[in-house]
Amino acid sequence: MDSARDRDREKGRRTAVREAAVFLLLLLAGFYVNRHIHIHGLYMDDLYMWSCYGEQSYFAFAFPIGTSTRFRPVYWTLTYLEMMLVRNHPSLFVPVNIILNVGCAYFIYRFSRRLSGGLTLIPFLSALLYLFSHFSYYQIGQALGLLETMSLFLALYILFLLYDYQRDGAVWRFLLANLVYFLLVFSHERYLALFPLFPLALFSGKRKEGRVRLLFLSILNLILILLLRGLAIGSILPAGTGGTEVSDTFSLGQALRFSLSQVAYLFGVNAGPEYLSGIPFSEAAPWLRRLVFLSWLPLFLLLFSALFWAIPGGRGRKASFLGGNLLFLSFIALCIGCSSVTIRVEMRWIYVSYAVALLYLSWIVGEGLRARRAAGAVEEAGGSFGGEGGQEAEEGADFSSGHDAGSEGSEPTGMLSEAEGKGTAAKDRKGGRRICLSLLFFAYFLCISPVERYYRSYFPKIYFWENQDRMNSLADQTIGRYGREGVFGKQVYILGNSYHMTDFYARTFFKVYDRERTAGGTRIHFLRDLSELPDGAGRENSLILEEVPEERGYRDITEQSFGGGKDA
Repeated sequence: MDSARDRDREKGRRTAVREAAVFLLLLLAGFYVNRHIHIHGLYMDDLYMWSCYGEQSYFAFAFPIGTSTRFRPVYWTLTYLEMMLVRNHPSLFVPVNIILNVGCAYFIYRFSRRLSGGLTLIPFLSALLYLFSHFSYYQIGQALGLLETMSLFLALYILFLLYDYQRDGAVWRFLLANLVYFLLVFSHERYLALFPLFPLALFSGKRKEGRVRLLFLSILNLILILLLRGLAIGSILPAGTGGTEVSDTFSLGQALRFSLSQVAYLFGVNAGPEYLSGIPFSEAAPWLRRLVFLSWLPLFLLLFSALFWAIPGGRGRKASFLGGNLLFLSFIALCIGCSSVTIRVEMRWIYVSYAVALLYLSWIVGEGLRARRAAGAVEEAGGSFGGEGGQEAEEGADFSSGHDAGSEGSEPTGMLSEAEGKGTAAKDRKGGRRICLSLLFFAYFLCISPVERYYRSYFPKIYFWENQDRMNSLADQTIGRYGREGVFGKQVYILGNSYHMTDFYARTFFKVYDRERTAGGTRIHFLRDLSELPDGAGRENSLILEEVPEERGYRDITEQSFGGGKDA
């Protein structure tokens, strides 16, 4: 008894050390791969969201009834909390975004570990690929990246619960998935499209009792969501991108092209224009294109090998195998479909499809390892989805016939040895499959990681990046150089306005850095030349900048301007 308890404690310690090490490595990887991304000044939607936070009560901020084309109270609530956390330090948005995305990566690792039957290498590499992906540009590089991160996590959690329900039929999991769906749609309305997953999970799972009743509850949940949207914003349909309406811009041919482009993205091909993808695949370096094509070799070998080993024999296993395939592939298809119906495809919308594609690979690997093609082997049920990842798949290699024979002592020694021999051979074959599939995934990882690094180097070409760099430079040349106390109360004059900064930016930009949200009256003024400076302007009450377009920024010229000028 004591020895068993000691073994359990030791096993628990080893598991805790492993999980802590994995999380720490993912955290380090997340900060390392995003080390070049910064937010020093807020821009566009980020600045507008901050201004709403500063000027509105929580209820007006999170529940803008009748004043917005979108209704996202769950997301806006978390944004309100994030703004409270960051306060007047916008540079904290990137670290917060990285930590949240690392949390998603760790969830993918844990989910993948369960799907793969208890493996560690493939789940860990999957989590790393998720972090390395250039699809994360918006999640990390904008304060509003929280929107995509939390929506992605909630969507993955729905998949987690529905996959579990397929396997064990636990009603509470299905009901919880409906609750998460409710929260998800009120975070991002695009995910309304995931509703078909609920009837799919119901009618492809093991549980047959109460299917109609559960489907009715899911439909009621959907109706409630649509009613609340209609009451709040006057429309049940999601709005399009960039102020458009899907009903006005939808084209079937365009939607099909966008869907195919998203599939290409999943296989490493940047299928969008420069302003959306950074660099189109056709303009990428030749070595990069060859490496993408090379990555398909281990990827397809992995898929075909795992599928071959996973082909089930029994009727029940066939149904389970088909249901799992339908769930994962339908999830990817629905995510691709719902982000293809508007005027463009942004890479941030593909991130969730990419994450599920990685999980699908882990599931296929797990199915290949759980399948027993050895003659005389009993069918294996697979590990418990809710327990420690893949324990039954890892430890269930013991054959019931051999164990019973030994325990009862009713079989001849020769038959026991023969059964043990078959069990050992089956374990060896399974070990060989595990090594083969892990090596193929590792080869894919080695091929695609440099591709992601290359694509990331072209982030500055994405449409919002240049203006974000300009706002960062404005913050660096003022708050960064003089500190808050050296800026608040002064007036900032900029020579020229070729960046087309609006009056909203001029009034609001510096308020972000002040807890009182006034910045002592500091605002930005635009001048054609120094002759337009007010008579009272001087070193003690003014800062003067000039635009430097080739550097995507500004340059402080206060000293040069007043050195021998009107303040001298």
